[in-house]
Amino acid sequence: MTDLIDYLRNFKGNKTLMTVFPHPDDESMATGGLLVMAKSLGWRTIVVSITAGGAGQIHTHAKGRPLVVIRKAELKKAGEVLGIDELEIGDFDDGKMKTERGWQKWLELVMAKHQPGLVVTYDPSGFYGHPDHIALSCALLKAYQAVKNGYKLMFVAVPEERRDKIKLRGMDQVRENMVESTHRLDFGWRWFVKWRAARMHKSQGLGKSLPIPLWLFMALNHCENYHLVEKTRKYVYKYIDYEII
Repeated sequence: MTDLIDYLRNFKGNKTLMTVFPHPDDESMATGGLLVMAKSLGWRTIVVSITAGGAGQIHTHAKGRPLVVIRKAELKKAGEVLGIDELEIGDFDDGKMKTERGWQKWLELVMAKHQPGLVVTYDPSGFYGHPDHIALSCALLKAYQAVKNGYKLMFVAVPEERRDKIKLRGMDQVRENMVESTHRLDFGWRWFVKWRAARMHKSQGLGKSLPIPLWLFMALNHCENYHLVEKTRKYVYKYIDYEII
């Protein structure tokens, strides 16, 4: 397995990292370590959230504010903690990315604007089968495999030894579509920065499915795994009956 720090240091293309996810908090939980480490190595870092996360539950007092307003503010605070250079938030419906297509054109324009050298998103399993995660992964994969040159695409990968320890609704149904790890990132003490960024998303009650506090989980698991996408490989995906709550 390749050390991702070496990969970032020796990268020959445009050193602009763009993480692309459907919802606020994905950037911190899935790639917080990568964003912080890439920034420390001189990369320009950009976070893209297709939606403002208007569906689902809220775990704090809204004080009369719509959920999208709360989550946009939380994402901006998390971005500040992670030290990102740019933040792009789309105005698309949470939970409807499978059937709606307008976000794809918007994302195309965002990518053309920033010209990333490395793009990171979920793998076709969607991590736990969320339809927005799968739709985004498949769209980015299709676009990437259609061009000969340009940016590199990576999927967030869950190492096999950790898959049985993470208990999330829907995960068992998509486990077979999870990709293997090709690159590993150990961000050491920077787990604290990732945790601080995750804490900004107070409305989501992050870590509630874990058997230990989130800070302890991140302190013990200060690594992230990734999969470098192959141009000619056929990646398997499937949509499951997933209820957004």
